[in-house]
Amino acid sequence: MQEGKGVTLLRHTRKKSVTNESNTLDLLECSYEYPQILTNKEDSPQAKVNVDITREMNQRYQSNCEEALVNALYIVDLFSKPDDITGPSWFPLTASVTYRVTLNQYGILSIVFLEFRWYGGAHPMTEQFSLTYNVETGQQITAPEILGESEEEVKRQIANGFMKQFEEDPNKFFPDAVKDLANLKFEYRFYLKNDNIVFYFNPYELGPYVSGILEYSMPILKKKV
Repeated sequence: MQEGKGVTLLRHTRKKSVTNESNTLDLLECSYEYPQILTNKEDSPQAKVNVDITREMNQRYQSNCEEALVNALYIVDLFSKPDDITGPSWFPLTASVTYRVTLNQYGILSIVFLEFRWYGGAHPMTEQFSLTYNVETGQQITAPEILGESEEEVKRQIANGFMKQFEEDPNKFFPDAVKDLANLKFEYRFYLKNDNIVFYFNPYELGPYVSGILEYSMPILKKKV
């Protein structure tokens, strides 16, 4: 693979829709989008990446679409006339994933997925997850490998970054979040974008729903990737 040249990606979509028995009410809409690397070799590192992405998406699709369907059927059973009570503000319940590619060069592929779930209730839920690969080996890359640091040191840098955000705007965080950060008691996610590594937490992990997805970006050296 030439330096700076990325892999060719194809968009895949898996969809499912469910209506009630009379076909008068859309109960469920599922739509999961994900990329696949264009390759003709089944045993190539790129094919290994494809298998890993597909496995992750299939697990999420099956779990979340099934949960949405269970909720939809429960609501239908709960109310004798769901069309009158819920209407379009409730149905169809939704589980969907879209994605964006934040880095595709130097043998590195970093993908950020945005998962949207609406199962009824106070508000929908939007969460982010990400996958970062060395496409020349087919392996996922970890933050310590990227930064050339230990896991503990990576967590320390993440904690310092988010604690600075807490000092600037404490309302974005739960009070106990600072303790968890200081004690390095947290799991993190990341993606690569340009010359930066971006760490993030989903709603309710460090802060309330209204704070959204909290992110902290720091520069990296290309030679370490």
